[in-house]
Amino acid sequence: MKGSVEPALERLVEGTVMFHVLQPDRDDGVSRALLGMSIGDPTAERVARAQLQYEQETDWQLLGYAPAGSLLGSIGFQITAPDETTIRHIAVLPPYRGQGIGRKLVEHLIATRRLERLLAETDRDAVGFYRRCGLVITSLGERYPGVERFGCAWARVP
Repeated sequence: MKGSVEPALERLVEGTVMFHVLQPDRDDGVSRALLGMSIGDPTAERVARAQLQYEQETDWQLLGYAPAGSLLGSIGFQITAPDETTIRHIAVLPPYRGQGIGRKLVEHLIATRRLERLLAETDRDAVGFYRRCGLVITSLGERYPGVERFGCAWARVP
């Protein structure tokens, strides 16, 4: 990946792992590309609509994992209550998949938001990822013709 996404980011440091709050209206295209990877049937219109949601809604936020300033993955979420968040988008650049970046994003989100509950909706392809992150999976049935969707939920154990 060329260049750095540094101008578009507010730096947050947790140990040696770099997490960044992404500003989709000021990025170099990488966060937009990651957003597109996390949308089913990612038309330009659907990606633009999602990007606009993050730009305009204060309860929708994008967080990126960018060690050494190179954005490798992102997680988009909606704050639904002070201690509850719903994952709306998550993606890792293809060459970096399977290296734990998605899990780091989920774990960082839980820790920094001090969540009691984390929710997501996904397709069959991502069920294993969410299960490995500790979320409980429930079938939501066929939400779209021929497409089974799954609800994913994590709750802090008292």
